[in-house]
Amino acid sequence: MSKATHDIGTKPKREHGTTQSYIIGFLLSLGFTAIPYLLVVNKAVSGTMLLATILGFAILQMLVQVLFFLHLGRGPKPLYNVSFFVFTVGTILVVVGGSIFIMNNLHYNMTAAEVTTKLAQDEGISQVGGEKTGACQGVGANHKVTISGGKVSPLHTQASLCDTLTFINNDNTARDIAFGPH
Repeated sequence: MSKATHDIGTKPKREHGTTQSYIIGFLLSLGFTAIPYLLVVNKAVSGTMLLATILGFAILQMLVQVLFFLHLGRGPKPLYNVSFFVFTVGTILVVVGGSIFIMNNLHYNMTAAEVTTKLAQDEGISQVGGEKTGACQGVGANHKVTISGGKVSPLHTQASLCDTLTFINNDNTARDIAFGPH
């Protein structure tokens, strides 16, 4: 005969959720994913407001995941789980914040005037916005491209290093100019 004793009077503490809680968590996760997606696709919000909205829904999504699927705080030692979670979130914030800072700094530095001047020197561009860059001391041939009635003449222009291009727009429409095959 087994001498195992059973404590009938105590109910074990639930560490896992019920089917209903999993379904609620799943539906909330779908909603918190779909709403920012639709805001971006439909261009309902833009700029800083869009970023704030996406970050807000990301935080809500994280809370749903933690509460409904990871069951944080329901285990036998919830303080350890919460402290590890807080340190993990802190690490993620440092990595994401540092990445955004680095990308912003790179974007600022790559759009600076020095980069434009270096590219002008490397490509042999003698003027940018009417200001001389110092490249191409000797100017080559001048090629004129005329835009009139929505038509470009000539359709193809072959220019060499240090040649000049003059664009004449006879239309009252602003045009974008592209170089190379498209």
